[in-house]
Amino acid sequence: MATYGKIGEFKESEESWTHYIERLEQYFLANEVDEVGKKRAILLSVCGSKTYTLARDLLQPVRPAEATFKKIAGQTNGNADGLSRLPLPVMPDSVPLPGETILLMEHLEGTPVHSGHIKAWTKRDPVLSQCKQKAVHDYHAKERTLEEGQAVHAKNFRYKKTWLPGTLVEKTGPVLARIQLDDGTVIRRHQDHVRVPESAAAAASITSEIPEATPVAISEPVAIFEPDASSANTNSREYHQ
Repeated sequence: MATYGKIGEFKESEESWTHYIERLEQYFLANEVDEVGKKRAILLSVCGSKTYTLARDLLQPVRPAEATFKKIAGQTNGNADGLSRLPLPVMPDSVPLPGETILLMEHLEGTPVHSGHIKAWTKRDPVLSQCKQKAVHDYHAKERTLEEGQAVHAKNFRYKKTWLPGTLVEKTGPVLARIQLDDGTVIRRHQDHVRVPESAAAAASITSEIPEATPVAISEPVAIFEPDASSANTNSREYHQ
C-alpha cells in the first residue's frame, strides 16, 4: 500500500512539539491511519531516540507502549502531559531544585506581562470587565442619606434643567421616596432625582462636625474680684492726669 508524505524525527531546533504533532496528524489523515495503537507505534518509531528517551522518563511508571497516543502527544489535561513539556533548547545535566527556580523574575530584565496586557485582557473578559466597572463606580460613589421631613428639590421632568422645591414625606424603599411639593402635589422620585439644597446640606455637615459640649463640674466656689470705690476713684484720677 502506497503512503503519502514522510515524517522524520523530531528536532527542537527546527519546530515546536505542537507543530510536529500537527504534521503527524495530517500524515495519519492522508494515509487513513485510524487505529489508536497504530498511531502510537508510528509516533514512537519516527520521533527519534532522544525524544523517545525523554518520553519514557516523563511517562514513568507507565511504559510508552502502554500509554495512549494523546497522553504521549500531550493532548490531555490542559496540554500538561508527556511531551507537551518539550522542547528544551539545551538538555540540563540535572533537574533543578525548587530553591533554584523560585523568584526567577528578579533576574529578568523585563517582565513577560506588563500592565498594558492586563488592562487589555481585563477589558475583553466579560466577568472581569464588570468587576472593574463596579469597582470604579463604588470608588466614586457618594453616600446619600435622605430623611423624612427634610427639605429637598425634586427633578421636574416636564421642563429640562428645572427642580421643584418640596419636603420628603415618606421613604417608600431603599432608593425611592414620596415628596410633597410646595403647591401640595405629592410625587415619587428616585434618589438620583432628588437634591438637598446647598444651604441645608452645609448646615447638616456643620452640625455633624460640632462636638458635643461637656459640662464642667465646679467643686469649689470661684472668687470674683470686685474693686471698691476708693480704688475706682484712684484709677480714674490716674487716667485723667
